[in-house]
Amino acid sequence: MLFQLGILKKLFISFKKSPLYRQLTRYEITDGESKFEKMLKSKERHISEITHELKTPIQIIQGTLSNVKETTKESDSVLKSIQLNMKRVEQLVNQMQKDTPRASAVSDYFTTYTTENMAHIVNALEPLAKAKRQNLDMRVKGDGTVSLITDSLEKIVVNLVENAIKYTPDLGTVKVVFAIEAKTFKITVTDNGAGIAQEQHEHVFERFTRFSNDEKGEGLGLSIVKNLVELNQGEIQLDSKQGGGTKICAVFPIDDTEYINAQSDMQDTAQWQGDRKTLLIVDDSREFRTYLFDLLSPKYRCLVAKNGKQAFEVLRTHIVSLVICDQLMGKFDGLSLTKEVREHDSLGATPILMFTASSDPTVEQIALEMKVDYYLMKPSSNQEIEMRVEHLLAIRDTNVQPEKGIDNELFKYGCLSIPEFKTEKDMAFYLNFIAVLENHYQDEEFSREQAAKALLISPRSLNRRMAELFDYNFSEFLSRYRIEKSIPILLEGSSILNACLDVGFATSAYFSTSFKRIMGIPPKKFVEQRGNTPIQ
Repeated sequence: MLFQLGILKKLFISFKKSPLYRQLTRYEITDGESKFEKMLKSKERHISEITHELKTPIQIIQGTLSNVKETTKESDSVLKSIQLNMKRVEQLVNQMQKDTPRASAVSDYFTTYTTENMAHIVNALEPLAKAKRQNLDMRVKGDGTVSLITDSLEKIVVNLVENAIKYTPDLGTVKVVFAIEAKTFKITVTDNGAGIAQEQHEHVFERFTRFSNDEKGEGLGLSIVKNLVELNQGEIQLDSKQGGGTKICAVFPIDDTEYINAQSDMQDTAQWQGDRKTLLIVDDSREFRTYLFDLLSPKYRCLVAKNGKQAFEVLRTHIVSLVICDQLMGKFDGLSLTKEVREHDSLGATPILMFTASSDPTVEQIALEMKVDYYLMKPSSNQEIEMRVEHLLAIRDTNVQPEKGIDNELFKYGCLSIPEFKTEKDMAFYLNFIAVLENHYQDEEFSREQAAKALLISPRSLNRRMAELFDYNFSEFLSRYRIEKSIPILLEGSSILNACLDVGFATSAYFSTSFKRIMGIPPKKFVEQRGNTPIQ
């Protein structure tokens, strides 16, 4: 009766819209998983089965192509294109089979691409251009190799060129230029297609963006390109106008060290003033630098350098707690870096952990004679590397006085006023400068030129840095530093003559004049007033 009247049907429809019905039907009968979860798992199994089944035809096609190649006297461009694309398909299938992409070895991070590799990637796309009777022009400027995240160059070039071919009319032209320059690597893709209106430029690299419904696609290609370019620390530029074609240029740094260190310098001052230690990773292999950076950066602040010369520049402008370097790095290798560090006034106590692939005991002996703190053979486990880093930092902390108390300890008599430093570069200069003075202030002939040489800068640069940071020029700073050093000697009962000679003054008259100008009273009266009582 209720069914005939339609009341039951209305009640059931109303019940289906209620929260109670959604809760009751959220889970399937037995397994306790939501329908959404089951759908995802089903899709994953389906993709896994397809990728597994694809392996067989890929193997057969590759084997057949290999046999054809062996029997063909001259290389056929069409056949070569098929072979290159089959390799690409195999790579993509392998990626689909992985649950989560993980880098298990150093070589998994980056791939070194040659100019020949670049040409192969573009040549594999030629059939797409031929299908539209387009001219696909490719040029390489410069020579050498480029290191990028594994598989990223293929994806960047394929997406850019495919996009250009797609939106360029029949008989059009697509140009691809690879330029390897001193500091940058550029990929430029230009077409003479319809172009993109100015108001649409800001949306070009967004996901699912499409400006034409005539061509197939999901609008993901340029979004993928932008993400990969940024992951490789590069920038992407768009130059296009309606009816004037499109030019997209991706620019990458050849060397990543400047980028990484610049990012570190942008951090808050708490990063270098706090308890988080700073490590300097030095290796000419970008792959190994990245491997160590990823391993250690969660716990430590990491800077990088590609050779000993660059590392020494970083040490002069940053407060580094530990240097991790490779033994072999061209002319300025790990041993040369160690020698420079150990001979430097303020850097000499910096601990050094050195990696080597050599099993020659002579090399290890030389490294230890140069006072390398620990010598680690490649390959080493992550656990061993982390343990050695922690151990060397712990030893450093017990041997080195914290920088926080250095002003109070050095200038407790008030001869020098030291400002609060806003940047790590300023603090590093100050510490290096004080270390140079500490080693040379007793030499009465010590000059500004000698100080600049010890700091590895020009006298003019030293003058500029002194003017930026302090209220004194070099001569005044040195005089005040010497007076500060003389006070404990005088209070211990030494004569004025002995005190002035001990701190680098040439004559007692000049010492007494300088002392009165800085402290307000002559040295003899200062001692009489203070006596042997502690300085408050």
